[in-house]
Amino acid sequence: MSQEDLSAIAGIDRTFISDIENAKYGTSIDRLESLAGALGVATWEMCHPQTADRIRKQADADASAATSGKPAPPH
Repeated sequence: MSQEDLSAIAGIDRTFISDIENAKYGTSIDRLESLAGALGVATWEMCHPQTADRIRKQADADASAATSGKPAPPH
């Protein structure tokens, strides 16, 4: 998704999104919620991306195991 698209969906100026990406500025929880909603993720995932990635990978493994009949790897 481009900054322009994200800006339009989240209702946040594109230059501010660029500044956040480049660590020029932090942001408020309200703006973080808007960005998360525009990206289709939970707000906490924006703060803890490694945890979110690990949870997603485990959910994918569990779903794959459920359809294949093989046990899922341990959590």
